[in-house]
Amino acid sequence: MTTTEALPIATATDVLTNLRALVPDLKAGAAENEKARRLSEDTVAALRRSGAFRVAAPAKFGGLETDLRTMLDVSAIIAEGDAGASWVTTLSNVNNWAAGLYSNEAQAEIYANGPDAIIAGVVTPGGTARKVEGGYRLTGTWPYASASLHSE
Repeated sequence: MTTTEALPIATATDVLTNLRALVPDLKAGAAENEKARRLSEDTVAALRRSGAFRVAAPAKFGGLETDLRTMLDVSAIIAEGDAGASWVTTLSNVNNWAAGLYSNEAQAEIYANGPDAIIAGVVTPGGTARKVEGGYRLTGTWPYASASLHSE
């Protein structure tokens, strides 16, 4: 997975094709990723080059803004090689979809470096926010956020 060769990622079909070709490399790295309890930087870079993290990103920021079927297909193909990589990609894509509901200003900040943003998040928030001078104070507890080790 050490190649830095640019891959076509203009369409969802491109991404699916790239990921199918990546499966053997994902399989080769899966045991080490599992042992480390995190994805290797090589795995993350290969998924990025394949376009895996842009399928749900807003089109206005270079994302593909695909449908749920495509997001599921991306997850399934990646899982053929590395279930953990599929989990991280899936959750990041769900969070990318949610980011599409944010204000334009928030989206511009998230995608300032391009459509391949990896977004960590917790779907079941366990805190409360209260308005204070200068903003908000957030308190609470959250479980581990998948993709947090690779998110921006």
